[in-house]
Amino acid sequence: MLKNRTYFLEKEVIDLGCGFMPYKKLLKKIGIGKYIGVDNYEPLKPDVVAENWNIGIASESTDVVLSTYSLEHTLKFNETINEIFRVLRRGGKAVLIVPFCQHEHGEPDDYYRFTQYYYKSEYFLSNRFRLLKIEPSNGYMYSIMYLIIDLFKSVPTNRIGRYVNMPLFVLCNSVGIIMDGLFSIIKNKKFKLLYNSLPNSYLIILEKI
Repeated sequence: MLKNRTYFLEKEVIDLGCGFMPYKKLLKKIGIGKYIGVDNYEPLKPDVVAENWNIGIASESTDVVLSTYSLEHTLKFNETINEIFRVLRRGGKAVLIVPFCQHEHGEPDDYYRFTQYYYKSEYFLSNRFRLLKIEPSNGYMYSIMYLIIDLFKSVPTNRIGRYVNMPLFVLCNSVGIIMDGLFSIIKNKKFKLLYNSLPNSYLIILEKI
């Protein structure tokens, strides 16, 4: 998020599927103009209670739509992308973080995992968006370590088990980071394509044209 702060400076930002609004303080610190949190779960007290595909905000009225780990829980995916397009001003940005190699979560409302090629396709962009960036969160080995951590986190544990899980988490996390660093040195194009094909998630930045 901080690496891409220039997209948010002095901008009006809609946080789509904001949940507990974990990015609100960070965005305020970066220096946005206005924050609008949108979520369909009223007890979270978002600024706007609405579904992602029908947020009830004026057309071409906002600079940035942020969506982090929300689109996979949105049943009407295409309608939501249309809604993002509708509320953005021309030249506005959509900053999306979407999962790829992750277990199902938030059941039963977990519907989609798309490859990077879907987000690069003309079908998705549809002459409405320009793809500015698509970036994997990590490499192959970190994702494998992440899945191992996830598996052990899901096992019910007593107090002793928790003492076992913490070193395992530190070990797997460290191994994943180190292996990603080592394998990033390899320049073979085919290998790099494979190694970057299994990230936990993708960061996608779109510009409305």
